[in-house]
Amino acid sequence: VENSIHNHSIKLIPTLIEFLPSAIIGYWSPRISLLIGILSWLICYLVFRDLINKIFEIKDEKKVYLSLFLSICFFSSPFFFARFTQVFAIHKTIPLICSISIFSIIFQKSRNYILQNKDFLKIVLLSLLAQFSFASGVFLLPITALAILWKSFLLPKGKIRKFFYYYLFIGVLFLIIYF
Repeated sequence: VENSIHNHSIKLIPTLIEFLPSAIIGYWSPRISLLIGILSWLICYLVFRDLINKIFEIKDEKKVYLSLFLSICFFSSPFFFARFTQVFAIHKTIPLICSISIFSIIFQKSRNYILQNKDFLKIVLLSLLAQFSFASGVFLLPITALAILWKSFLLPKGKIRKFFYYYLFIGVLFLIIYF
């Protein structure tokens, strides 16, 4: 508990996620915290695998090999055991899940996909979720802004550029609130 408190980031979302099961059963359990951390890493793996399958349009016979390779990378390294078998591990995966989800929204279906208003709202919510989950989530704001800007250069001028300016405004506003 002392190690998780000694950090200079705001972990509002992971704290709420850890609090909900504790409120239901009436006490905090390290086993539930471990389970949440491992489940979040499993979700991260599934979302990442799905994103790679979409981007590279991998054929069905190759998906088995990709899944095996990603499973080895995600679950057999010392990094997995050092990070995601500790209590309060959820804060390390939320920004990663958010970033993978944002990029799957920005580049969904094809590189010519034009973002809709609902997509923009999802991107903003995921960015804020990552920002208030761990210190690394703060870096998702400028990276997402660059991805939206890149997307605007791939498409004709119009709606994407407006999204970029709105996103920059919201990003700066919430960075000021964060700091």
